[in-house]
Amino acid sequence: MLILENDRYHWMVYASQVMTSKVVRQHIYEDMNVMEYYQHSSTIKVDIDVWNIMEALLQERVFTQTSG
Repeated sequence: MLILENDRYHWMVYASQVMTSKVVRQHIYEDMNVMEYYQHSSTIKVDIDVWNIMEALLQERVFTQTSG
């Protein structure tokens, strides 16, 4: 069931985190002077990749807790 408050929360929180992660990834590529490759010969496990990035960002205290 769609609940407007939940939908708005997911849009505001998750969408901004995805875009922030995209910017962080781009900065990593630029700082490391590496080329972006989009070749995957095996199955991609997004949950593992996202988990690793999330853990690294949390250890660096990139995110702050906000109410809402």
